[in-house]
This record gives sequence, C-alpha cells and structure tokens, in this order.
Amino acid sequence: MNKCVSWAVQSSEHLPVMRTKSYKSFFVEFLYGDTQYIHKWIVVMGLNIPREPVEIKEFIRVVRIRLGGDVNIEGIDYDSLAVWAFNRLPKYLWGEWRDELKQRGVTWQLFLRILRMHTLDMIEWALKGSMLWSELVRRIVKSIDRYSALSSGK
Repeated sequence: MNKCVSWAVQSSEHLPVMRTKSYKSFFVEFLYGDTQYIHKWIVVMGLNIPREPVEIKEFIRVVRIRLGGDVNIEGIDYDSLAVWAFNRLPKYLWGEWRDELKQRGVTWQLFLRILRMHTLDMIEWALKGSMLWSELVRRIVKSIDRYSALSSGK
C-alpha cells in the first residue's frame, strides 16, 4: 500500500539498525562494534493513500449538476456545497484513517476543520478534474501532519 511519509534524517551509514516505534515517529539506533552511537531518524507516521473513491467523485458531480447552472447566484458557492454534500468525502477518509488520526490526537471536528482548508482542492479533484487523487491526498496529509504536530505542542 502506498504511504505519504515525511522525514528528517541525520547521518547514517553503519549497520545493524535497531528500530523502536513511538506513536508519532520512529527512532533508529545505529550500533557500531563495541560502541553504541545513537542517531535518530524522525519519520512522521504516514497515512495510507486510500483507493480513489470514484463513486464519491461521481456523487459530487451529480449534486453539482442538480444544484444548477454554471453561475453562482447571490454569492452561493455551489461547487463548495457539492463537495461537502452529506460529508461523503470526509466520512470516507475518516473511515480509512480513523485509528491513526486518533493516535495523533486528531478528532473528527479537527479533521473537518483541516479538510475545510482543502475545499478548493476537492473542487479541483472532483468537479474540474484538474487534480489527481494522489495530489489531493498528499496535500491533506501535509496539513494533518502540520496540525497534529501543533496540537501536540511540537
């Protein structure tokens, strides 16, 4: 399965490697002969890239067509209404990532706030077809990494 992973690496060129895992990062210890030198690789836990939900994409397109023409009337953003209809995409992603998000301290409410920042990206993916699913997920994961780190005080 594909992973979106961010990492910061310090020098590493010796083996063997012993790994320990915390809930947010991996710490790697390198052992050199008799002497043990510890180098830490901090790897932000990656979220799986779920399969592209083409049924949700089609649902969003149908909702947008039913909302009416190409012009937004009276300041109503019909594109945004369509991508947020019944929270289909947020529910799908939450279902895929729930356990990992909870480990990071991301609640459903925080997750919705993070996704709200990606409304235009969701429009580009679902309605305009100008963004790949993998790019949409990469952007969302980047925001989750940023806000889950902020919420934990890092």
